[in-house]
Amino acid sequence: MPLLVDVVNVLHVTGVLPPELAGPDETALAELVARSRWRGDWVRLVCDGGVPGERTPFSSLDIVLRMTGSRSADDVIVELAQHSSFARRITVVSNDRGVIERTGRLGCRPMRAESFLERLATDAKRSSARTRGAVVGGAGRSQKDEPLSPESVDRWMREFGFDQPPAQE
Repeated sequence: MPLLVDVVNVLHVTGVLPPELAGPDETALAELVARSRWRGDWVRLVCDGGVPGERTPFSSLDIVLRMTGSRSADDVIVELAQHSSFARRITVVSNDRGVIERTGRLGCRPMRAESFLERLATDAKRSSARTRGAVVGGAGRSQKDEPLSPESVDRWMREFGFDQPPAQE
């Protein structure tokens, strides 16, 4: 399920994440998303300020951190939803009533920042239980390598121009 995340809203929520995950920055938030139920989904983490543009916070090409510069993250989130061909499938994570109302008119689904963090914490706990002791990517965080889903394989094959089967000789 595609996600548009109002990063400032999410990072200012306290008391939801367990101590070992509490206080993430944008990159740590992206890592949590990459190990969650949204792994492999189209995710845009939209953050006020910084140098405008998009970057991938680490090796995941599906999760993009978009800094808005002098523009409001709220406006950028709404603009991304407006220009999406799949707005009705997008979940918008924000506690900002205006963002939720504006994207809701486009058919996006709302999710409060607290609910999003609760789901990330649940997924991180499950991920840690599965990988027991394999530490990758930083202080106490673990990640398990898993095969890509058939849908992800198809998408990457198209992305790199391998959408046609090889010619039979």
